[in-house]
Amino acid sequence: MANHTDLKTVQNTMPDGQERRVLCVGNLEWREGTSDDSPGTIFGEAAVFNRDSENLGGFIEQIAPGAFANALGSSDVRGLVNHNPDNIIGRLKAKTLRLTETKTGLEYEDDLPDTQAGRDIAASVKRGDISGNSFAFTTKTDKWEMVEDGPDRRTIIEVKELFDVGPVTYPAYPDTTVGVRSLECALAKELNVNAHDETEEAGETRGDKSGELTPLEHKQAQRKTERLESDVERTHTRLVEAVATTNDDKTTTNKE
Repeated sequence: MANHTDLKTVQNTMPDGQERRVLCVGNLEWREGTSDDSPGTIFGEAAVFNRDSENLGGFIEQIAPGAFANALGSSDVRGLVNHNPDNIIGRLKAKTLRLTETKTGLEYEDDLPDTQAGRDIAASVKRGDISGNSFAFTTKTDKWEMVEDGPDRRTIIEVKELFDVGPVTYPAYPDTTVGVRSLECALAKELNVNAHDETEEAGETRGDKSGELTPLEHKQAQRKTERLESDVERTHTRLVEAVATTNDDKTTTNKE
């Protein structure tokens, strides 16, 4: 089991930036339509709460229960195949797409249109050619836990906006660029928190509340800050290498 460092858990709010996550083993299924011209309805689970993701390039992620509650009330979500707006198969506003946040995750139900995209996805799901589900979103609030000897951990507390959900052909390569930036922000914030704490602790040791450091204390605090900066730099390098490896694997898979 990984040993956690004594760093504080950092909760931060990210700027806008769309992310995608894929549930590789979802309960995607097809049911027959109620009319002759209907390709049917597909049911799927786009997200699962309290379940560890794969390694997303230096961090592992979970989604907290209730993370979608506010987004579902404000987002006009589309049902898309492979996140492609040209392959729209449902829409929340039109009531052809229905979303339900349960105790275990986010479920969707999509009445397929009598279009080429609708007929194609119905056939693919029935045959079992497509079994993955995905959703695109932006994060309002997330929480980071830094781990000393393993991937750091991210928990998505609240989704700001949910853009689309639907079936995907290739579920192995989630887009984690924004998540990586969020980790770097958390590390930078942790660096600032620790530098501030170092100053306060030194002042309390002397019984001095002014926060001013002696030359020796200043040197000690500077050394600690340099160590933290080095940790941030090493983590950034690790993330860049991990993302590059993922992209290389994807390129190789596509060539095959």
